[in-house]
Amino acid sequence: MHTRRLLPCIFFFAACSAASAPPAGSLKQADTSGTTVSSEAPSYPAGSPVTIDWAGMSGDPNDWIAIAQAGSPDTSYEQFVFTYSGLQGTTVFNNIGAGTWVARAFFSNTYVKQAESAPFTIASAGAASVASEAGAYDSGASVTIDYAGMSGSQLDWIAIGKAGSPDGAIVQYAYTGGALAGSLAFAGLADGSYVARAFFDNGYDKQAESAPFTVGPQAAAGPLAVSTDAAAYVSGGAVSVRYSGLPGNQLDWISIAQAGSPDSAYVQYAFTGGAPSGTAMFTGLPDGQYVARAYFDNTYVKQAESAVFRVGTIVVALSTDQPTYNPGDDVIVSFGSMPGNALDWIAIAPNPSPDAAYSQYQYTGGATSGSLTFSGLPVGKYFARAYFDNGFTKQGEVAFQVGASATATGPATVATDAASYASGGGVTVSYTNASGDPTDWIAIAQAGAPDASFTQYVYLGGQVNGSASFSGLADGSYVARIFFANSYTKQAETAPFTVGASAQAANASVSTDKPSYATTDAVTVSFAGMSGSAVDWIAVAQAGSADDVFVQYQYTGGNQTGTLSFSGLAAGSYVARAYFNNSFTRQAESAAFTVAEPSSAASLSTDAAQYASGAPVVVTFSGMLGASNDWIAIATAGSADDAYLAYQYTGGGAAGTLTFDGLPDGSYVARAFFNNGFTKQGETAPFTVGAQPPADGGAGD
Repeated sequence: MHTRRLLPCIFFFAACSAASAPPAGSLKQADTSGTTVSSEAPSYPAGSPVTIDWAGMSGDPNDWIAIAQAGSPDTSYEQFVFTYSGLQGTTVFNNIGAGTWVARAFFSNTYVKQAESAPFTIASAGAASVASEAGAYDSGASVTIDYAGMSGSQLDWIAIGKAGSPDGAIVQYAYTGGALAGSLAFAGLADGSYVARAFFDNGYDKQAESAPFTVGPQAAAGPLAVSTDAAAYVSGGAVSVRYSGLPGNQLDWISIAQAGSPDSAYVQYAFTGGAPSGTAMFTGLPDGQYVARAYFDNTYVKQAESAVFRVGTIVVALSTDQPTYNPGDDVIVSFGSMPGNALDWIAIAPNPSPDAAYSQYQYTGGATSGSLTFSGLPVGKYFARAYFDNGFTKQGEVAFQVGASATATGPATVATDAASYASGGGVTVSYTNASGDPTDWIAIAQAGAPDASFTQYVYLGGQVNGSASFSGLADGSYVARIFFANSYTKQAETAPFTVGASAQAANASVSTDKPSYATTDAVTVSFAGMSGSAVDWIAVAQAGSADDVFVQYQYTGGNQTGTLSFSGLAAGSYVARAYFNNSFTRQAESAAFTVAEPSSAASLSTDAAQYASGAPVVVTFSGMLGASNDWIAIATAGSADDAYLAYQYTGGGAAGTLTFDGLPDGSYVARAFFNNGFTKQGETAPFTVGAQPPADGGAGD
């Protein structure tokens, strides 16, 4: 259940993608004084909820907590919730995909990050994993390897190999015996650095590999790491590289390579001579951007890499294709002499502004030279700036301006003289800081409509500041928008205002088509008397919950009457509620309705009790839910309910037959499961495939 509805991007931020840009002038930097945010676990299984604890917030109702990919820009997020004036609390996020994530805290609807959690991980559904129970073991000690997500084949296997060796190089191995998850012990490993690897069904396609672990005295060398003693060096200066956690092979080696180059490329290198930790010195490097890398035992499998460091002075070539642009024109920024990091970036910032401020940005994607196009800049003075590897150290800058009146007028503004109007009443819209182009224009559009959609408009005739009047608007919810130079690039937008819509508040109604449903049913909600705003919305919430709490929601799309369908509700008691114009002021609520689990009981049978080797096995089923993800499994007789050898989905059929081919000789059962779950709903009597040994153990006459 959410405590805050994730409203569309037009309601909160300009965009929600990983490359979304922040509000103009916001700072991409953190102020962590007094604010904390943390996940309650360092890792989570696939599909499980993630619990985030936060404290030290400002108390503003628009303080917010975000979930974002680890290492992404502060303006990027996957999910978010507002804290609603809370100073501390706990928030649960659902449906976060596999990967490495962080939680971040922000104040007052801004992108100024106040705190960030340690990274936490979410596993991939069904993905194999393998890990050692320790990072280091004494000489001769038994090594325990944990595994999960295996295929269930008797011939799935776990191998121990030298760290950095090819996937097919094996020191020891053991079969899993068909277990999907478990542990295996390996003894007698010689001193050295190793990894564990998972393989399916006697094959050599590696499914997973553990982090390196060590056996023997060299385990005390510490975690695997490589770093330089400085971030920048003078031309020709000596570069000192510190390393630790290497396995101690004579041919372990450290390299210096150009930043962004392939792992097999290097400029200089040195062998460690068997030292698990130490320092390597490099001299005579040409001016440029570099990284230090660590490798095991003369291989090219990179084990660790330092942060980027610089030798000498690098001057980034930065230019715009014009010094001055008309409003609405694209701005093309060309760059050269970048180091080639994927997260090198070019920013557009107001002139003047601090180095860490920006209004738009784009990553170079690892290109050392090229051009990027920026659109939709309001009239004003700007800098284009270059930065390396997601940092905030400005590497280059060039000035330009947009609009002939770009001498400090500031951003455009637009406002209405009232928040609501009587039916047919005149609407006055005031504006400031237009570009001065005679085809600058003000539009009236339905609230929530695309920028290119409008109901009425007027040209401003070259006036930079002034007002425009509109009349004859139909009852509904609207916004006013300002555009420059006959373009559809929106420069500013008013808060929503209503014409004649406030009289409808008392008439809103919402109801469901039935008082009770099964969890597999769709709930149909009828509504009437809505305001006509595109962002009026209908919510389904638990009965008795607060008005700003809901389970599911949908927008009405501007319809004043209609129906909406909600699916996938868990068992419980609910109500449907109506809200106007993206607000949390409840206008109407339905009678309570219930959702309950269906009372289906599945039955299964096979067409024979014994089959010849390789013969098809036909399973007849009935009493299924009818969900597309209901499924039938073949499992070894006597095995756990979540173990299976083969399976098929029913495709939504409540009854039918499925045929299984190619089963190995053995004794089996067929089992039924609902909706991708592992709760067994039915099981056949055991059946056999192939010749079975006689009861007396096979003794002859």
